[in-house]
Amino acid sequence: MYTQDYDEKYPPRLMGTWGTDSTYVVQTDSSMPGYLFTSSDGSGSGHYATWMDILQPYLKSTQIFVDPSVSSTTYPSYGYNANVSGLAMASAQEPSLTMLALDYNTQYSIYANRCDANGSFDFPASKVRAPHLDGGNNVFLDGHVKWLNGNNNAYKAGTTSCYSTTSLFWNPQGTDTY
Repeated sequence: MYTQDYDEKYPPRLMGTWGTDSTYVVQTDSSMPGYLFTSSDGSGSGHYATWMDILQPYLKSTQIFVDPSVSSTTYPSYGYNANVSGLAMASAQEPSLTMLALDYNTQYSIYANRCDANGSFDFPASKVRAPHLDGGNNVFLDGHVKWLNGNNNAYKAGTTSCYSTTSLFWNPQGTDTY
């Protein structure tokens, strides 16, 4: 529904400019996910307006961002693929192969793929949540949801450098399948 209302573009992962704590829009509305959950992009953490806040008018409940099997609600239970932030739907090569959001187990839950201080792609297997029979749910760009085992090679496919991954699982304009 969001993409239909916003020129067929996926929501941005954060409101503001990526990279510094002071450039993000701080969420002050206590009914919104950005106020309820701490978010981070690796350079700063706080209560920011995120993709969850953008989707909130379509969902009507913040509980959708909390996995019922998780006891702590400090962080949301799901991550968002930074490579699709604000992307036009028509730019995706194969939407059925590209991940949009997934079960995730870290404070970096507003984006699932991130770069470390050395410029390397950082997505260790320990950050993939496997709460459901040793696996997790993944939402793809075309809207379908698929359960994947936590050790599935798709999570690691093509993840050798920051935001230049060739795996369609992470990069909607990639070339390699998994």
